[in-house]
Amino acid sequence: MNMDRTKRILIWGTGEKATELCENGVFGNIVGFVETKKNKKEFKSIPVYDIDESWPEHDFVIVATVHSGEIYEECTIRRIPVERFVFLYPVTQIVGETRADILRDILSEKNYIEYCERFGLFRETFYMKDFQEYREKNTRKAF
Repeated sequence: MNMDRTKRILIWGTGEKATELCENGVFGNIVGFVETKKNKKEFKSIPVYDIDESWPEHDFVIVATVHSGEIYEECTIRRIPVERFVFLYPVTQIVGETRADILRDILSEKNYIEYCERFGLFRETFYMKDFQEYREKNTRKAF
């Protein structure tokens, strides 16, 4: 697995879910946070941007809030492309970046497994890969 830690990540949200995401880890450089209605200048000593402000250059936006549906609708209204967005919580349809290889590159194992559980993508988790590798390496006949 290629964990490119040079990816520039924006995180949409500054609440409990964004805190959990950061504590679980993100593979990349967090260049800022976005709030739909900005109420703070910094979060975790990193700049916070309003939806209408110019955001720093970034590769992905991770939406770390349970209000994913509202954010998706706002982006649609404002014509903000969501192809490189990772919605950690479901919206009415699966949108944004959904390729497993990309998600594994930017989300820590814990964040990725939680994402897969929310979207019912169990076969895409690290668990299945690890289990298959274990079965291949295990030479005990009684297993």
